[in-house]
Amino acid sequence: MSPPAHSPGVAALLRALKRCHRGLAGFHGRNRPASGRDSLDPGSVQGDHRFLGLLERMGCGVARTQDGWAVQGRKLAGIDADMADTPDLVPPLAVTAAFAEGTTRLIGIAHLSHKESDRPAVIASELCKMGMDASWDGSALCITGGQPHGARIDPHNDHRIAMSFAVAGLAVDGQIIDGEECVAKSFPDFWDRLGAFY
Repeated sequence: MSPPAHSPGVAALLRALKRCHRGLAGFHGRNRPASGRDSLDPGSVQGDHRFLGLLERMGCGVARTQDGWAVQGRKLAGIDADMADTPDLVPPLAVTAAFAEGTTRLIGIAHLSHKESDRPAVIASELCKMGMDASWDGSALCITGGQPHGARIDPHNDHRIAMSFAVAGLAVDGQIIDGEECVAKSFPDFWDRLGAFY
């Protein structure tokens, strides 16, 4: 079963990490291939392709293969991105930004304050728990990356936040997601799929 199309970004992360030994380690500069053959189907949803483009801007190697796409983890750098067209990518991109050097600034997302949670504010607060300098001022979500550590994450019953911070747990020890059942809204078998990487 493929990840649902309405979980872009998170679904792309799981597919891109399919053959990565240590999850996000491939994305934050350990120079391991974070994908192999059949990583991302060429016909997958538009959000997935935008996410690959954002990863490429951050420094990942992204290449089309016969079977899909391949992502090569490299040293990441922060970026500025207007996310108005792909707001569902904000949680996974913000979590990825925690592993990048410099500051990532995401704009065009004020409407996300009225989703399942005040999504930008929750992302910022939970990244701070992981040791990051993150803030939301009502117009821009800013994350200065570094060396995050595991933390007890409260997703505020927001499935996208729960999944994104859980994926980060592949690269840090001690990540705990409270209210984990909230992922059932969009990705009922998420925990089984994620467990394949441990």
